Amino acid sequence: MEKNGGEIIRELRLKKGLTIKEVAEKIGVHYVFLSRLERNLEKPAEDTVIKLANLLEYKSDVNILIASFGRVPKSIEKIILDDPELINQLPQFYKNVKRRKNNK
Repeated sequence: MEKNGGEIIRELRLKKGLTIKEVAEKIGVHYVFLSRLERNLEKPAEDTVIKLANLLEYKSDVNILIASFGRVPKSIEKIILDDPELINQLPQFYKNVKRRKNNK
C-alpha cells in the first residue's frame, strides 16, 4: 500500500531529526495544523506542500507529494482545464504506459 502524504512528511521530518514545532515554524504554519497533516487529517495547500518538500529535501517529483494529499497539482489542473477532452483520454493513456512499462 502506498503511503499517504502525511506519512511521507512525518518520515522525512523524523529522518532530519526535526520536531513538529520546528518544521511548523520554518514553513509558517501552526504546529497543530502540521500534526493533523501528518495524521492525514488536513489537506495542505500546494504552496505548503512545496515548502515542506524543500525543507525536508523530498527527492521525488513534488507533484506526487501534492497528489498523495488528495490534491490535483495546479500544473496538472491547468492542463486539464486548457483541454478538457484530455480527462477522457487519461485512462487509455495510463493503460498504454503501464503496458509498455511491463513489457520492458
